[in-house]
Amino acid sequence: LKVGAQSHLKAMCLNLLKAANRLSAPAAA
Repeated sequence: LKVGAQSHLKAMCLNLLKAANRLSAPAAA
């Protein structure tokens, strides 16, 4: 992978993690 694509994938993964945290936080509480 090129560096640009790699950082793009990393950013997408971080966004997915943030979204998952937002969804799971109310369920856990």
